[in-house]
Amino acid sequence: MNKSEKQSQYIGYARIGSDWTKRVALLALLVGAIGCHHAQEVVPGFDRPFPLGQVSDAFWETQQTNAEAADFIFFDHDFRGDTPALTPAATNKLEQMALRLEHVPFPVIVEQSPDNRYRKLDIRRHRTVVEQLARLGAESANTAL
Repeated sequence: MNKSEKQSQYIGYARIGSDWTKRVALLALLVGAIGCHHAQEVVPGFDRPFPLGQVSDAFWETQQTNAEAADFIFFDHDFRGDTPALTPAATNKLEQMALRLEHVPFPVIVEQSPDNRYRKLDIRRHRTVVEQLARLGAESANTAL
């Protein structure tokens, strides 16, 4: 292959390359012109994230409220054996509950026996809690249960 043939080959590539370059440039101009039309609408392609803590704070607040409501439950272990008498820890819990009862919307709950087997014991425990709350001055003792 002589020098002139090599030059004609390169000229052919340059010509093809220049046509290709012109086509890409024209395509870029068309895309740019179409893209400018949509540039006026400022719409993010994704949802904006919530501010920090907005989602998790609501979750933790719900957890805290549920935990406070659980403070107003008398469980089976809060009573001495199969009697309606409160344990010393439950008596302390009752005193704290009497102070908070007027300031919270939670009801006082006395756990019932499984399948309501010991109905009379459940009623006696309920009465004990109502009487103790009334003795401590909780005005809404009977309606809170």
